[in-house]
Amino acid sequence: MNFEAASESTSENIFKQATDKFDQRKKAFHYLTNSSSYCLTVQKKLKTSCENS
Repeated sequence: MNFEAASESTSENIFKQATDKFDQRKKAFHYLTNSSSYCLTVQKKLKTSCENS
């Protein structure tokens, strides 16, 4: 296997891992922003409105 092919697959793996992590964060953020009970819990703890979080 030549160096170019090796580095290409490595960067693809890194990119895929980064994309997976980004997807997970996006899903978590999406879940949290759509979870009104979570928002209310945070609101009570921080005494702030959900708009400002």
